[in-house]
Amino acid sequence: MQANSEQKAPKKYLITDEGYTQLINQFTTDCHAPIDHVYTDVPQCVQSAGTMESYYSDHRPIYISVKAV
Repeated sequence: MQANSEQKAPKKYLITDEGYTQLINQFTTDCHAPIDHVYTDVPQCVQSAGTMESYYSDHRPIYISVKAV
């Protein structure tokens, strides 16, 4: 049983209401599913974030680069 968009929306608001920012906004699988999530409460410390291609898997590796302190 899959959740519809009305059921998914409250989860996203719970996270953003607590001050978290979603860093990975791209699809994370070859089937165009965004199943890997990364959130932070200090987005100013993040230099970059995203996905990479993987030859051996249908899941794309995610990365986060943090600014030097």
